[in-house]
Amino acid sequence: MSALRNLGKAIGGFFFTTFLTLVIFMLAIAHFTACSTLKPIFVNILKQQMTTIPEQFNTTYTALLYQCNITRNETIYIQSLELKCSDISSITSSDLPEFLSNATFDKIYFKKYDCSFIQCIQLPRQEKFLFFISGQANEFFEKIIIYLGVATALSLFIFVAATETWPGRFKAVGVSLIFTGITYFLISFVKVYAAQQLPQEISTKVSPLINQIFDSISGNLLIIFIAGIILTTIGIVLGYLAKKKK
Repeated sequence: MSALRNLGKAIGGFFFTTFLTLVIFMLAIAHFTACSTLKPIFVNILKQQMTTIPEQFNTTYTALLYQCNITRNETIYIQSLELKCSDISSITSSDLPEFLSNATFDKIYFKKYDCSFIQCIQLPRQEKFLFFISGQANEFFEKIIIYLGVATALSLFIFVAATETWPGRFKAVGVSLIFTGITYFLISFVKVYAAQQLPQEISTKVSPLINQIFDSISGNLLIIFIAGIILTTIGIVLGYLAKKKK
């Protein structure tokens, strides 16, 4: 019986720590690929690329309005972008950079790929990157988090059930959380290293994206680390009180 408990504790502890770590990283990836996270950053980068002078914006805006009036269509297509004439008429020429940037992001993010996740990650390099920042990929990541959460809960149950006493359970789970959360203190070094691997021009543009990912990971790791210290302390106190009572 003792051997079975030790085996269950070892297996449960290993998979609990592994699945919990995967949940933390998948939460960061899902947050990063969410539309609300990507869109402001993506649109801001595109707007910075549009260095056209105001007069050219006026000309472009006038041409779009003219095309809407001539065709009498609800939508027009400019360089594969689908633009609603009602939206065009509701903005001014100064709003055009942001309007086109939003339309470009929506076209990329909401594109539907006719492939499974495994098939899509085998696409050519540029298409693979665009797939990773699409809403379709974000939906997949959200589903994976649910499965990983269930696996984490099951492994935690095995881990706790295989540990004999409540003080031991608190300490065992607490130490596992500390082991997982201690990587919080390494995140800042990893973030700096990742930024240094990119060319300066690219690093400046994507630094908001890098910060979004690592800040999300580090925040969750800090919570896990603090929870681990609390549970370990509770386990030690309960163990001390139990020994004192005996």
